[in-house]
Amino acid sequence: MVTDPKDLAASWRRRAVLFRAHAHEPTALAYEACADELDATLRHFADAVLTLREASIVSGYSPDHLGRLIREGKLPNAGRPNAPRLRRADLPIKPPPTRREAIVRGIIEG
Repeated sequence: MVTDPKDLAASWRRRAVLFRAHAHEPTALAYEACADELDATLRHFADAVLTLREASIVSGYSPDHLGRLIREGKLPNAGRPNAPRLRRADLPIKPPPTRREAIVRGIIEG
């Protein structure tokens, strides 16, 4: 079973090869069409341009921190100088807290 959507299109393309090898062209074409559609959808999702507030929700980092990373040139600005934006694909994702950090912050009980 594929657990990452990015790997699903490749899995469907491998299936298309198998169906084509067994002379079942319509099924192979269907798998390829689905893989193409998924790839296009994932590209569109990754290319979405977000405000710093939206990017903060997705990434887990504060809008101020993301703005600082843009000003420092560590993240590309997909917006304007006084209205920064970030592409979803460019976002750093904050790792979840360790169990110990979660206990200290009161997120979970120890």
